[in-house]
Parts: sequence; C-alpha cells; structure tokens
Amino acid sequence: MARGPDRTLIGTERMGALGPVEGSPSDIITFDEALARAWAEDRHGEATSVDVILGSADPVDLHWDSQGTLFYDVVWHGVCPQPISGGHVGGPRPTETCADDQAVGTIIDAVTGAFIVGG
Repeated sequence: MARGPDRTLIGTERMGALGPVEGSPSDIITFDEALARAWAEDRHGEATSVDVILGSADPVDLHWDSQGTLFYDVVWHGVCPQPISGGHVGGPRPTETCADDQAVGTIIDAVTGAFIVGG
C-alpha cells in the first residue's frame, strides 16, 4: 500500500481527537515504529494507503490508558469499518457500499508504543 508523508500537527491543526504538538518532542517512538505497532495490533491489509500523524490529546478526557499526551494516529485509507454485530443479512455487504475515501484509524502511544484504540 502507498504511504503518505509523516506529519506532525502544529498550530491550530486538528485531526479527530488529536491536536497540535507543542515544541519538539523527544524520547518518543518513530513514525515507522508507530506504523509497525499499528500493523501488529490493528492490521488493515486491505487499505489502499496509510498516513502516520503525530498529535497531542488528553488521555483522561478520552478514557485512554496512557500517562502521556503524545499519540500517533495511523490512518488506513480505503478501509470499510465492519459493523460490530457483523450483521448484513439481507442487504449488501459493507465492503460493497463503502466509498474509496473511507478511512479508519489506529491510535498508538508515542512514548510507550502501546496500542490505545483501533477502528
């Protein structure tokens, strides 16, 4: 799959739950390591492309199990989320009705590399 350029949110940029990063973070895992962790925990092999974005968030507000405030959002493009119930009886399968620009994300703790949540 194609990979977009690594990106760090700055200024007033937001992406989903993530906001801008203040200063120059140190002692965090790399963009490549975040992608590898996301692939190991929440693989989306059907994705047509992937972006890795570094941002900040308040884990307490989001109910994320983390002590840090820096996270990677690994965004898998061209992926159709499956219904939790798995139900599509009598109707089209979800993959037949998804748009090409659908995406799901995997959040990785930027300090520990821990999987936080996947989509």
